[in-house]
Amino acid sequence: MSRPIKSPRSRQRGGVTLLLVLVLLVLAALVGVLAVRGATSDLQMAGAERLNRSGFYCAEAGLNAARPFFAANAASWTSMLHNAFAGYPVVGDVDGLAGNDYQVTLEDNHDEAPASVNDPLTDSDGVVLMVSTCISTTMSSSINGRVLKEVITNAAVQGTDYRFQAGHSSSHSGNEN
Repeated sequence: MSRPIKSPRSRQRGGVTLLLVLVLLVLAALVGVLAVRGATSDLQMAGAERLNRSGFYCAEAGLNAARPFFAANAASWTSMLHNAFAGYPVVGDVDGLAGNDYQVTLEDNHDEAPASVNDPLTDSDGVVLMVSTCISTTMSSSINGRVLKEVITNAAVQGTDYRFQAGHSSSHSGNEN
């Protein structure tokens, strides 16, 4: 018996199928690579956001811990601005691991006194900035640490007029108590 001879068309069907399978495999590999790449970048962004929040909460804990210290020593703010006060800067631990996590210092605002008297190391208007820096290397995403600033006032110097909230001097703020 003799075998039937196949036409050239029927012999090429296997080649097209093989080529189609290879193209589909390449496309599947590309989709897989893109999916892994997207998941990796999402994971990196989530990690950075976690560190950013940790640094924020660390610095905020410093502000909360330092408020009573600065309130009790308001008369010594100028000494603190000169770094000549016991217990200053205020440091503390948040996570219970070795080392301090935050450091809180004072920074003088731009006093309302004339420019010739405006000294960044002397508080003349009873308003300073409390600056809390998260110095923990495990809780902050920034090399310099996360920094939060809060305006605090010395009521003995300020009186009861909320002029800084109103944005005007006490002579025409209309917000005196």
